[in-house]
Amino acid sequence: DRREFTRSSDGEISGGLLKIDALNLAQLREGVRWMPEEWAGFWRQAEPQGQLRQTELSWTGSVEQPTIRQWKAQAVDVSLRAGPVSKTQPRAPWPGLVGLNANLSGTASEFQGHVRLEPGTLNWPGLWEDPQKNIRGLEADVWVEHKAQISRVQLQRAQLLVDQGRLDLDAQWQGTPSDPLGRLEMTAHAPELEVSLIAPWLPLNIPSSVRDYVKAALPQGRALSVQAKVSGRLADFPFERAGSGEFRISAQLADVRFVTLPKALMDARTTGEWPTFQNLSGHLVFDRN
Repeated sequence: DRREFTRSSDGEISGGLLKIDALNLAQLREGVRWMPEEWAGFWRQAEPQGQLRQTELSWTGSVEQPTIRQWKAQAVDVSLRAGPVSKTQPRAPWPGLVGLNANLSGTASEFQGHVRLEPGTLNWPGLWEDPQKNIRGLEADVWVEHKAQISRVQLQRAQLLVDQGRLDLDAQWQGTPSDPLGRLEMTAHAPELEVSLIAPWLPLNIPSSVRDYVKAALPQGRALSVQAKVSGRLADFPFERAGSGEFRISAQLADVRFVTLPKALMDARTTGEWPTFQNLSGHLVFDRN
């Protein structure tokens, strides 16, 4: 570890440079006071675990009230707790992660870099029925900014790998104090997925009747050329009101087993035999809800 200080003409410390070879995040309690309050609040709630390596931080001002100028670090095997949920905020504002590695650099108000999980766990309460997903791989270029009470996140060239497929996506999100869920612009593409993956990844905003039917009616087969788009304020998701936003998933289906009325969804009013189709091909579309 190495520390360098700069001093003003009267001999007082006016800034410095800090270099640390390895730092345990669980022990970085004192460092929270160096952060802008917005970052410090996230840090306290996310409770990061893991290590920072090859960390460099330059700052100006006194040791008691420093202002960060620039920093860079390598994050190794980092875990974060998911954001809090409540009756008024049923979806966590950020996901929990296990197994995160990243090369990051930034200032007091923004940072950018490359992140990856190989493998890891993604946990997002309030987004999916089963909030925890095992991830075979995740890579993305990321940029995050918080300035003038506006938060922005951008993912580029993101690739998500699960056991049954791969998803490529680009996304931009912006939130404000008056709109904490923010606005999301996202496009995604999957060359091929197992149809059994569709239902578990549908967000909870999709009615449970739809999610249950997709899960039971499409037990096997392939979804090809899957396209997904989200555009609008997440408070309005899945954009039932015309003009409020766009939510659309489309896919070509191949070799699908389609159960027209699954037994698990039958009730006392259901009579007769309902057909099941094998090796079916077709086109599947979710448009808003």
